[in-house]
Amino acid sequence: MGATVAWGDALAAPSRARWLEQPDLFAEGVASGDPAPESVILWTRLSRADAAAVPLTVEVFVSGQNVCEGAQNAYRRMAWDDERARPEDQLWFVLHLGDFVYEVVDYPEDFPGGKRYDRRLRPAVRYPQGEKIRQGFHIPTTLEDYRRLYRSYLHDPDLQDARAQWPFVSMWDNHEFSWLGWQSFQQFDGVNRPAQTRKVMANQVWFEYQPARVARPGGTSLEIFDPPAVKDVPIERFDQNGLGQEPNNLAAIASLTGYRAFRFGRHTEIFITDQHSYRSEDPGSLRETEPLGSPDFPEMTPEELMRALDAGRAHPGRPPATLAFGTAEVPNFRKGESPQTILGAEQKAWFLGRLRQSKATWKVWGNSEGTLDGRADPQNLPEGTGAKWPGRDYAAFGGGGDYATAYTERAEIYDAVRDGKITGFVTVSGDRHSFWAGLAAKALPPAAFEPVGVAFITGSISAPGLVEAYEHRFPKDHPLRPCSSPTSTDGPGS
Repeated sequence: MGATVAWGDALAAPSRARWLEQPDLFAEGVASGDPAPESVILWTRLSRADAAAVPLTVEVFVSGQNVCEGAQNAYRRMAWDDERARPEDQLWFVLHLGDFVYEVVDYPEDFPGGKRYDRRLRPAVRYPQGEKIRQGFHIPTTLEDYRRLYRSYLHDPDLQDARAQWPFVSMWDNHEFSWLGWQSFQQFDGVNRPAQTRKVMANQVWFEYQPARVARPGGTSLEIFDPPAVKDVPIERFDQNGLGQEPNNLAAIASLTGYRAFRFGRHTEIFITDQHSYRSEDPGSLRETEPLGSPDFPEMTPEELMRALDAGRAHPGRPPATLAFGTAEVPNFRKGESPQTILGAEQKAWFLGRLRQSKATWKVWGNSEGTLDGRADPQNLPEGTGAKWPGRDYAAFGGGGDYATAYTERAEIYDAVRDGKITGFVTVSGDRHSFWAGLAAKALPPAAFEPVGVAFITGSISAPGLVEAYEHRFPKDHPLRPCSSPTSTDGPGS
């Protein structure tokens, strides 16, 4: 069984039915999603192919997780707190902003002692076929591989209970398809692979296991996914927004449209966007940028360099002829190209149009990529703290890939909010595996600081974060280690 829509009465009473679980028939549990004032989608799947048809009785009451690298007991704590909260403070739904699964699976036998960082790897996912990319990186290659991935996650009792307790409003990020994927490309070691068939597989399995009001070409059924026939062929022609025009690429992307909006009463409207299906290639991931790094400043890039990479020919004034980091310099391969886009032209027009039309008190942009700047000020390091920073002023920290370095598009969105006098604008996002809060502004001082709303980034349920990674991969004798690791000694946690 896939998903179906159940309708309820606004004055529904608590169920008097005795709760009966049948894990032998429904091993992945029951879930609900995308609630509306008058309905909610209910989901379950019959796990045994040899089972006879089972009648289901349903009563409706209107009212970043990695199982291989950590426990999902944050959901258990959420439930514990929610059950003890006042009725008016209890959760209505869970907004899940991507990386519901991690398709790159670490097998314990590939790591010394079966550990990654200080975490014991759990053999929770094994692909029937799969492909090993490098040490510890096993990825799905077939439809059954993707299905095995979701089933393995949904056998986790805490995640299963959470999906039974609250409706989930979900959006995919990158790992539902491919770690560094964009459009229908996979990318490994700086090489793009056309993967139209796997993009369709990823979309199909997301549709099968996530109850959501998403759109498919030529159909409105929430139960049946009719995959388009596509082939993995080179994608060589792109439009001015970086969208690959190869027909199999376009068909794979269009096989599932996830961006959508929800209105909750007078006060709240949520707009959910897809950050990977329509985006242009991240210019910071291109091989041409490989010389533009420094071991003296790991994970730091001059902000002026990131802005030139992002803007292309739209760079204020004129694009620089070269791109430089200290003494390293390469020709500016971006100077004749369009600014990068994360949303793509069609989705961005939809988003800005809905935002301008909204009459809700709070307009909430739910997306899977962080919007707040990741910035460091190595130009202010005291004398004697390693090498002198070669940039003009600030550094972009943590690499690119999200809205922190999509300066042009983020400014376009925030300018639309400002110029349209849109109030109550909030962005909520994930992916960074850490908690952030700040003001939504297209630039930080000393540039003009013009906040148009507030922004929040949530931590992960169980996936490791950047600082945890730095504890293990940042050289222990590096003079900047105290700036990026909780401890500066070689003791536990360093």
